[in-house]
Amino acid sequence: MSGHSVRLRHGIGSGDSDPADPVVANLQQSANLANENCEQVVALAQMLSAQLREAQDRINQLEREAEGLDDQLLAEAKTIIEEARSMPTLESTGQFGRPTSASTASRLMHTIRLGAYKTS
Repeated sequence: MSGHSVRLRHGIGSGDSDPADPVVANLQQSANLANENCEQVVALAQMLSAQLREAQDRINQLEREAEGLDDQLLAEAKTIIEEARSMPTLESTGQFGRPTSASTASRLMHTIRLGAYKTS
């Protein structure tokens, strides 16, 4: 996988090493194990890298969605505030049945809370 491997050449040391020699056999076995471990590590690193890219993409997508919800919530809050400013209050009109500033503020808080729950 990685393109790297350890190969033992015959002729280590004196030039006429016997592959049946226990030292040479042990070195070859160690080299083979090292190659297998290297391949497993490279495969794991590639898998984790792909998962990290996917997670970063998902984070970016969620951030874009959250920004959109923030903009929408802000627009709704501004609309409610403008409605509240244009409505006569109970104190100023002396009439019953019209919304008061308190009820408009309550609607605003309710809308803000709903927006907060949508983004959770």
